[in-house]
Amino acid sequence: MSPVAKKPQARSSPSSKKPSGVPTVPPCLDPMLLQAARLWVAHHRPYYASILYRCPIIESTITPTFAVDKHWRIYINPEFANSLSVSRFAAILIHEINHLLRDHSERSKVVIAHPSEDHQRWNIAADAEINDDLIADGLDLNPKECISPSRLGLPDDNVAEYYYSQLLAPEYSGSSESSQTDDPHCGSGSGGEPLDGELPSESEEHLGVSGVEARLLRDQVAREALKHHRQHGNLPGGLVEWAMAICEPKVDWRRVLDGMIRHAVATAAGTTDYSYRRFSRRGQSVDGIRFPGMIRHTPTVAVVVDTSGSMGDGDIASALSEVQGILRSASVADDCVTVLTVDTQVGQTATVTDARQVRVMGRGGTDMCVGITAATQLRPRPNTIVVLTDGYTPWPQRPPAGTQIIIGIIGASTVVSRPSTPEWATTVFIE
Repeated sequence: MSPVAKKPQARSSPSSKKPSGVPTVPPCLDPMLLQAARLWVAHHRPYYASILYRCPIIESTITPTFAVDKHWRIYINPEFANSLSVSRFAAILIHEINHLLRDHSERSKVVIAHPSEDHQRWNIAADAEINDDLIADGLDLNPKECISPSRLGLPDDNVAEYYYSQLLAPEYSGSSESSQTDDPHCGSGSGGEPLDGELPSESEEHLGVSGVEARLLRDQVAREALKHHRQHGNLPGGLVEWAMAICEPKVDWRRVLDGMIRHAVATAAGTTDYSYRRFSRRGQSVDGIRFPGMIRHTPTVAVVVDTSGSMGDGDIASALSEVQGILRSASVADDCVTVLTVDTQVGQTATVTDARQVRVMGRGGTDMCVGITAATQLRPRPNTIVVLTDGYTPWPQRPPAGTQIIIGIIGASTVVSRPSTPEWATTVFIE
């Protein structure tokens, strides 16, 4: 289905009617128009090209406009498509393939309670999820005609599940324009009602996309979209969030941080060295010569806490509490953990047993180089330094010798908004 809500109405006049019994030839899709639309997408939105050239294009009158099925076939009504400009044709193709990329067909199975009644409502919600991004992206869509959150009287930048729940709510009344919204008819690929005449999965003439290939195509488009965004910075927010979810699935940062700290502590605890503080028992057999004995290091940890003005007190306390809990579970004694509070200078340096004992001082700018340098000057020198910061700080050019650095970036909710960290450090993003 096209994202345009209004369907074209056939025009006729008495003189244009065909005599009964005379066969009519169905119109054919202009191949030059289709090729031009594909080239427009490949040039202006290149991250969509791989999926657009893979999905079979089927000329069909089972849809009044455009539609997709759950096997990733695109159905195009030739009469409607031939009336479009190249940019509008391309915009509608992008709309349809977004139904496939965002897996609206499978997602609908989770939320639709009564399929026979709610396919249309879900299709409207799915269109709203897509079209606010496409309008923000400057594609050739008329905001007053296509289904969008604003026409539904709902806020932008939400997912189809949210819009569906709002449309179901008894108190939902919509906007004055929402009552004019027609059934989208996007096909089974959008999670909508399958159209009469959709091809079966085993159709040999128009072979669809398998489940494995669909996942590979999603991964490829997501990677290329994020790469394009990092280079040009002009992707709409909803598409960026989708690509992030594909490329960097959500993981429990506590598990990641726990694993990093335990590995660093275990490495430090497992190291041994020679020292004259303890003489070797084997050396006692040699007259007048003392040999150094083997000693095992006790792991020591320094926690550098960013207390600059951009850090919230609650963020500081919760992240520090998490680190202290991990260290205790890793059998690191409290007196082997030193906490340094830092903005552009070191405020407090102390051994604390509770995050509430940390005194927040300064609240000025941010320079974690100062904190890391101060931590390396502690005696005994820490084996591991954990830095808790929002990341908007300069970093040392080189790693401190003999010390592992773990950086916890607090409040990094998206890949795009995450600040950069040095390659020589291990980084975990704390939401």
